[in-house]
Amino acid sequence: NNSPLPQKRRNHVSDGYAIPKHGCSLHPTPEEVGFTAQRIKNQKTDTSSERQNTSLRHQSHSNSATNGVNSQDLWAQVNSMVTCFGKKDWETHFGSVGKEPPLPKNILEILNSQCPFHGDTGSRIKDTHVLVLIPNTVNRKPLTLNEIDKLAQTPKSGHPTRGITRTQLNDTFPTFIDKTEIKSSYWVLMTKTVLPDPTFKEEEMEVKVAESVEDPTGFLESKGYATQGYSLPSCLEIVTCVLITEVKSGERLYQDKATLSSEYRAGERNLCVGTHYQNAFYVYRSPTCRCASRVHGIAALRKLT
Repeated sequence: NNSPLPQKRRNHVSDGYAIPKHGCSLHPTPEEVGFTAQRIKNQKTDTSSERQNTSLRHQSHSNSATNGVNSQDLWAQVNSMVTCFGKKDWETHFGSVGKEPPLPKNILEILNSQCPFHGDTGSRIKDTHVLVLIPNTVNRKPLTLNEIDKLAQTPKSGHPTRGITRTQLNDTFPTFIDKTEIKSSYWVLMTKTVLPDPTFKEEEMEVKVAESVEDPTGFLESKGYATQGYSLPSCLEIVTCVLITEVKSGERLYQDKATLSSEYRAGERNLCVGTHYQNAFYVYRSPTCRCASRVHGIAALRKLT
């Protein structure tokens, strides 16, 4: 028998060919060849797209690290170092605040650096400041003094506060402060207490604090704090930092001494924020005088960019 040995039958379906309707020819038709070519082309396109997507993911991750995006690992380190209140905290206690701006790339270095106001004690910024996200909106409503006042009294979780007590204001209280809105969200570092002056002895402290109360901006500039990015916090910034810290941890800032706000005007009645007399947190006007230094001082705030 000189007939050729039967060839092994190919699996036309798995190879991408259609099973011929007539016979079992091993030679594909022109239509079948076209189908297979298109199939191979599609496979190459899919592979190329996947490689491109993978490259974009790596690039995005690299950019995130470079631009200081708040990764979970970074936030976990920050949260363990300093009293802080970020996007997740806002959502836990109050509601949505939209997009969170990135922390600086060197935030860990900043927190571990020596506090400029407590240099004699060896304290670090992480020990003497709070790190807070100041959002421009909460639950799509502009963050104002009135809004944070209401939110802090009825948080979703945490420690409810008694809000703000306005006293000694009468008609002198500037109504624009209640309506002041944040243009865009940003991070701040604010001192937990009014500033001490480590260059003077204890018995001279009251006189120096009095000088800072009379001219707070000049005091910050003369000490070189302004060149480090520090300024007087606004009434809204102080109230926000104080109330949300109490909601999260129960800790009350500025419990013993109030601070002047940036709404201060020389020669006028000062706008003060602080003290928790009878469980209330005050925003009030006080005369400019040296005796005021016994209950007033100045805080310092640094915006992070």
